[in-house]
Amino acid sequence: MLGSRHILRAALPLSRTLCTRISPGKIRSPGYGMAAARSLTLASQQKILLPLICQLPKRGFLTSAPSFAESRRLAQVKSDGEMAEFLAEEIQAEKESLKATGKAVQVKGFDVSTDDADVTFKKNFNGEEITVRVNVNHSVEAEFAEDEQNPAQQQQQQSPDAPPMTKMVCRPNFSVTVVKGGYTLSFECSQLRDEEDDEDQQLGRNQQTEENYQDMFSIDEFSVYKGERKDMTYVMSGEVMDGNFYDNLMNMLDERGINSDFVRELVDFCTLYEQKLYVNLLENLMGIVKP
Repeated sequence: MLGSRHILRAALPLSRTLCTRISPGKIRSPGYGMAAARSLTLASQQKILLPLICQLPKRGFLTSAPSFAESRRLAQVKSDGEMAEFLAEEIQAEKESLKATGKAVQVKGFDVSTDDADVTFKKNFNGEEITVRVNVNHSVEAEFAEDEQNPAQQQQQQSPDAPPMTKMVCRPNFSVTVVKGGYTLSFECSQLRDEEDDEDQQLGRNQQTEENYQDMFSIDEFSVYKGERKDMTYVMSGEVMDGNFYDNLMNMLDERGINSDFVRELVDFCTLYEQKLYVNLLENLMGIVKP
């Protein structure tokens, strides 16, 4: 059987270069073999890893794929550039359309004030304060454009291959308040579409025997209250009104200038005003994405 010294020499053939020479007569401590083994292991690791570490490139020359944040920034720069190009074209087209429209549209007999998307029309009538309020948000729709001054274009539109021309029109619902003697008459009105006109005619409303006249709006709700309107204020739905009562309310509004002619001017004004708000929104966005 080999002695402990032979085992140590077999396991650590290079221990002389790492340990102090000890004479054969002296006794080594029990931890000597473990210490020598740890020293050899460390030396072996240094001998193997040191050349590999020396071969690594310096920090400044490390190459790797772009991080997620860097990729996201690059994508954002690209998307912002594309958005800026689109905005420049869209703003130019909308401003040209505004120039072609001409001067601002007026609503006869009413003073107009605006606050972003809110538009208010006011006037006095025989001691009554009449106020019409609209909001142009979510009120734009596309409708077929009518061009009576260009018959050739109309003929082209009639061909099956020609796409129909449309224009954007703002048709907001509106509320009317009539204040007199401390009392307020409140009307919630909505604009009628062609299919809604047909339904009203079938119900016997908005039809006159003297002339073929159709209202461009309907009364959805009606209420009368004193002071401020509250949640508990009674409101009558236009769907359940007596036909004569409904017609009398429409006549009251007509006498105060709230009729189909007013609605036409309202639509023209709101269409132009909403387009200006749209251009302003695009310009504000351009200020954000423009490089």
